[in-house]
Amino acid sequence: MQGTYRCRCGANLIVLEGEKRILCGTCGTWHDLPATYWQETGNGKTRSQPATQRPATRPNYVVHVSYRYAISFIFVTIYRRSAPHRIDGINRFLFPAFYSLITLLLGWWGIPWGPIRTIQAVWINVRGGEMVF
Repeated sequence: MQGTYRCRCGANLIVLEGEKRILCGTCGTWHDLPATYWQETGNGKTRSQPATQRPATRPNYVVHVSYRYAISFIFVTIYRRSAPHRIDGINRFLFPAFYSLITLLLGWWGIPWGPIRTIQAVWINVRGGEMVF
């Protein structure tokens, strides 16, 4: 049986059976879980209880991501970052596809930085862009 625990940084952590401490991968802090998540049974084993907190369906923070694009004109290559975009739903796939398409069509034509910057921009976009804080 497993439950969820909300960290102070806002991340939802999955509590597996028998865990008394859990590490948040986002902020790196250890949390000692309250007794509502585990309890000692008569045979000495621990078993987890369902979480008393309602698991969040959406995080309480907004993620803004910027993407890279490259545009080249023979000896000049422009390598820029897009404006921050709010990521939710289908936008997670449309924005990186749009900036990668612009880069693939217009980024290759510069000497010598066109191909280099094109590969860099597409790689960053495919990996999800860069988070803006």
